[in-house]
Amino acid sequence: MSEKSDETSSAGKQLLVDGGFESAAVAAGTWNSFSAVGGWKSDTGIEVWGKGFYGIKTTDGDKFAELDFDGRKSNIYQDVKTDAGVEYAFSFDFAKRPDSKAGSDTVEIFWNGEKVGTVDPTKTAWSNAEFKVIGTGGNDRIEFRESAQDNDTYGGLIDNASLKSTGRVESETAAKVAAEKAAAEKAAADKAAADKAAADKAAADKAAADKAAADKAAADKAAADKAAADKAAADKAAADKAAADKAAADKVAADKVAADHDDTFIGTGIKDTFQGDEHANLIFGEGGRDKLNGGAGNDRIHGGGGDDTLAG
Repeated sequence: MSEKSDETSSAGKQLLVDGGFESAAVAAGTWNSFSAVGGWKSDTGIEVWGKGFYGIKTTDGDKFAELDFDGRKSNIYQDVKTDAGVEYAFSFDFAKRPDSKAGSDTVEIFWNGEKVGTVDPTKTAWSNAEFKVIGTGGNDRIEFRESAQDNDTYGGLIDNASLKSTGRVESETAAKVAAEKAAAEKAAADKAAADKAAADKAAADKAAADKAAADKAAADKAAADKAAADKAAADKAAADKAAADKAAADKVAADKVAADHDDTFIGTGIKDTFQGDEHANLIFGEGGRDKLNGGAGNDRIHGGGGDDTLAG
């Protein structure tokens, strides 16, 4: 590498937890699967073989892992805390499964999602591989992955994994990592601020829309109430007018009926003149000198005590 480097005294500290999968609860001569073993985790499952399974002797303890679990594209990983710019050596032992076909046991190594190496076991005897990686100063992930074309339930065997600082610090890399970390933190802060601003705007827009809807609903209700009141007033006025018109018509009809009925005329003691109509009239002259005409109806005329002139 072209970066400037300085030596440190931090070399040798083991960052992995249970690099040999020894904490897995699996009996000798068998295998079992787990969601996690020691510090190891997986998105698919971790298959661990016990002591002597398939006649294989381990390089560290009694147990070891097979990468290809249950036909899924397997992975096994650990997250570790590193120092920015510090170089770390990642090493492990690997071997071919005894009954797998050639080329079916490929193991890929990833550091923070970037592939840093590949091993393709060709023999059942254990071999060792080592790759150098640079810490970011945060939580970094070291990961085994099965290659997609080897997904056939036969996988590479893994044991004795280790991740230790070499004691080498890459100054330029450290500065670059620090700058990238600062940029990432700023981007995250900017995104959080933008998300908050968007959420605040959405909340304000919703509040304004809710108020507008409430105002419109109130205005609509007021308009509807006024229309209903106006209609009720108009209906009442129409009903009152109809009642008045009917009363007037009834009076006219009553007056007409009264006018159409038989008439009674009663004179006074003086000289009276009565003229009947076409109805049957009853005419009394009384004591005066009266002139009484019955008209066309069936009339009864009484002259009274005076000198009367009667015409039927």
